[in-house]
Amino acid sequence: MLERILEILKENGIEELRPPQKKVLERGLLDKGKNFLISIPTASGKTLIGEIALLNHLLEDRDKKGLFIVPLKALASEKYEEFKRKYERYGIKV
Repeated sequence: MLERILEILKENGIEELRPPQKKVLERGLLDKGKNFLISIPTASGKTLIGEIALLNHLLEDRDKKGLFIVPLKALASEKYEEFKRKYERYGIKV
C-alpha cells in the first residue's frame, strides 16, 4: 500500500518525504492497530503524515470513512477543497 500512496503523492507534486515523515513511516504509521502522537516543529510535515495515514485507511476499503480535524473553520474549508482536488480522482469521496 505504501507504494500506491507514494505514487499518489508524487502525482500531486510531492517528490520526497521529509525526515520526520520517513521516520514515522519506519515506525509503523501504516500498521493496523497502531496509534501515533506526532509532535514535530511547524512546517515539518504533520499534515502530510495525517494525509498518508488517512489515505492508507481509505484505500484499504472504499467503504471506510475517515475524519481529518483542523483547528479553524477557514483551514477546514481550505483542506476540504485541497483534498477534493487531490484525491477524488482516485475514487476517494471527500
